Amino acid sequence: MEQKALNEQQAKLAQKDQEIAQLQSQIQNFDTEKELAKKEVEQSASQSLLEKEKEVQALENQLATLRLEHENQLQKNSFLILKKNAIRSKISSFYKKKKTNFLLLR
Repeated sequence: MEQKALNEQQAKLAQKDQEIAQLQSQIQNFDTEKELAKKEVEQSASQSLLEKEKEVQALENQLATLRLEHENQLQKNSFLILKKNAIRSKISSFYKKKKTNFLLLR
């Protein structure tokens, strides 16, 4: 009778050991899946970050181009204003000479 009880106990222990081994295997599989998912999320986030950095770089380049174009336009405008003033000055000088000549001819 004791032997039978001992055998039953050993069978139960063996079954529990098997259950423990299965649970440990499931935990290990879960940990592996979790790590894979974590790496996938990190890779996706890294990819997304790289794309955003490229977008930011493109926008910064576009801004720099617009600033240069704006500065160029300001310089052109300044040059045109100077040229317009020079022309006005020449016209004014021309009319003064004409007026002086006209007055001298009277």
